[in-house]
Amino acid sequence: MNANPTGRPKTTSTALAERWHQSMTAASFSGQGAGFWDAWVHSLPPKREHSSYTKEVLRRIKCNPSDTILDVGAGTGALSLPLAKRVHLVTALDQSEAMLQTIAQDAAAEQLNNIKLLHLDWTKARLGIDFDQHDIVLVSRSLPAGEDILRCLELISHTAKKRCYITWKVNGYNLLEAALCAQLGTTYHPFPDYTILRDIIISLGITPRVDIFATCGKRIFGSLEQAYTQIIRGYAASETERQASMQFLADNLEYQNGYYVQPMESLWALISWSCA
Repeated sequence: MNANPTGRPKTTSTALAERWHQSMTAASFSGQGAGFWDAWVHSLPPKREHSSYTKEVLRRIKCNPSDTILDVGAGTGALSLPLAKRVHLVTALDQSEAMLQTIAQDAAAEQLNNIKLLHLDWTKARLGIDFDQHDIVLVSRSLPAGEDILRCLELISHTAKKRCYITWKVNGYNLLEAALCAQLGTTYHPFPDYTILRDIIISLGITPRVDIFATCGKRIFGSLEQAYTQIIRGYAASETERQASMQFLADNLEYQNGYYVQPMESLWALISWSCA
């Protein structure tokens, strides 16, 4: 890690971590735990990628054919699969076994044999025991809500030989989600902005590079039930609230060729730093 350029006291890290924890746990629609994600993946449509996000991230990641990459929170492999075509080895780490099974199926279909699957909760991961160092560590849209964000970020930095990459939303406010919360009669809380994460990283003595990029696309749902599961992400709704939410989505999502569609335009921050 680089020397701390800010001269901030060590307690700054703790205060920022607490702010992150409070914002993450307050987020209105934030699925948590392996069980949730195992169930969530089964509600995904057959064709999962309808956004420019993957393309924009891939064009910003610098890697060589001999590199190894650890993809933390790999999900269904949106980045693991294309990266495996560019590097020597990709380790796809996720706490959801169902997510990893999806990667295995897609890797087999594409005849990719250089993806290693690692079923593991990153907050409990141990470098040198559960896995070894990799040249690059990538964390795409996947960070823990707990106060152990400090340990997780330090582990990310210690695991990478060359460079770390983390993506997070720039202003996570979502108009559809906010309107849905109004329908439910509850206050809307978006995910924390990337600036909190950036400041935590700086407080750890790291000087990161931040690249802001825009993405556009759409989310496609095969049914209202699928849309509800994907958007509400485990929100504890009563049956009355569930029915009201389904009707709200029916009224507010576009309906095209038998599918419900949510147009998406987002700003993302790619936060990276060198570990060499």
